[in-house]
Amino acid sequence: MKLVLVHYHLNRGGVSQVLVNHLRALNCVLKQPLEVLVLSGPRAVGWPEGLAGQLERICLQRVALPGLDYQELATDHQRRCLLREVEQLLGQRGFQPGETILHIHNHSLGKNTVLVPLVHHLARAGFHLVLHIHDFAEDYRPENYARLRQSVTGLKPAAAGVRWAYPQAHHVHYAVLNDRDYQILRGAGVAAERLHLLPNPVLPPQLEADRQQARQKLQQQFGLPVQAPFLLYPVRGIRRKNLGEMLLWSLTAPQGAAVGITLAPLNPAEQPRYRFWVQQARQLGLPVVFECGESGGLSFAENLAAADWLLNSSVAEGFGMVFLESALFGRELRGRDLPEITRSFAAAGVRWPRLAPRVEVHAGWFDHRRWERLVKQTYQETVEQYELDLAAAFPQWEQRLLEKFPRGGWGDFGNLDHQSQQQVLFRLATSSEDCKLLKQRNPHTTWENADFGAIAECAKAVQEHYSLEPSGRRLLAMYSAVLESARGELVPLGGAERILVEFLAPDRFRLIRM
Repeated sequence: MKLVLVHYHLNRGGVSQVLVNHLRALNCVLKQPLEVLVLSGPRAVGWPEGLAGQLERICLQRVALPGLDYQELATDHQRRCLLREVEQLLGQRGFQPGETILHIHNHSLGKNTVLVPLVHHLARAGFHLVLHIHDFAEDYRPENYARLRQSVTGLKPAAAGVRWAYPQAHHVHYAVLNDRDYQILRGAGVAAERLHLLPNPVLPPQLEADRQQARQKLQQQFGLPVQAPFLLYPVRGIRRKNLGEMLLWSLTAPQGAAVGITLAPLNPAEQPRYRFWVQQARQLGLPVVFECGESGGLSFAENLAAADWLLNSSVAEGFGMVFLESALFGRELRGRDLPEITRSFAAAGVRWPRLAPRVEVHAGWFDHRRWERLVKQTYQETVEQYELDLAAAFPQWEQRLLEKFPRGGWGDFGNLDHQSQQQVLFRLATSSEDCKLLKQRNPHTTWENADFGAIAECAKAVQEHYSLEPSGRRLLAMYSAVLESARGELVPLGGAERILVEFLAPDRFRLIRM
């Protein structure tokens, strides 16, 4: 067996780190040397120097091809050049069909319109493929989805929609990160024997910081008393991280306690919403420390050392690394559960008893009629961007949306838009009775001492199921299944439209992401 790993770039980020961790995981379990070729665009800021020398059982080569990087509107000439360049390179380096697996990451994300034709070309040339989907263009990325449509133009025989973006054959397998994505692809028609649940490897943290020194630095830099309880949200403050809910947690804090968020967003499109929440926290006088992990603040290790718990209020994740890493950091995770993501974690023994999948607030605490108008209008506009027939795709869509937050009743704070969330926060900040009612309705929001038993149990389960060695065994088992698959005819995925329908379903719609 020989292996080729393909990604758009090797800059710092989730997928690039997954490639590195996969190589380290394989190196832990291989019984004989393995030739590996890494193909990517030229950007490689996140690729660790000296990695090849650290992998005793892997002979590692890396080649940069400009045509693999992000490019939204590739010409037919660019497409032909990349297909020819990749095929020639594989032949020159000795990676032949029949013995080679190409493990291609995020081919269907719509970041490069050549990737799907490249997949087709390689599959028809007889190479065994693993198409590893970390993120979906269908998951509220309409511009990406439009490019994905464009990428299948001209592929033969013609097929409707984006069916050719998910080609099917005995020798073409798929890998996904979580149970949600697994079920979505199964529902779309991907055969179970060619679909693999492949969670990301989780490495033990190599972080050292003295808690007392970290707390003193937190006091000096941000004015938080050394003994004050500190709930840390270790993320960049982008929209799906649901910062309004982080502010809500600060309203439930005991006297002197605070919530902290480490990083501001880098994406200019995310910054206005982030500044909105910074302003709201200041206007309401909330105990929130912003950007405690930026330059001049605490290091990541120092923030973890200073924290008493870690917080999650995100409403959408691809893999949900925080649910696993928290245990290895020795900190209990509080806040919002994401059952579609954590279901497989829980089955493996990683269970955080004080997480809950919703924070209930009352419809009387915000302008509910305005919310009803907004959620219907925004949802309709969003679905139309994908050129879907709204009524046909989602019968009774209005009713399904409004059921998420009934008039005069209780609903999930995560289903509100940012202005409705701000109204709720103002109500709670100015009404001790409503704040008391909030805590009664949501007992998981109380600031109890950390459950060290739960931390230890979760850490043990993470090491057993998600560390390098079990991850390496999973990879080898998948590669063996792929290589043993007979080569077959390439056909489009007949139920590909189900992927879009699943992601855009009213039940999954969150205004806070828009």
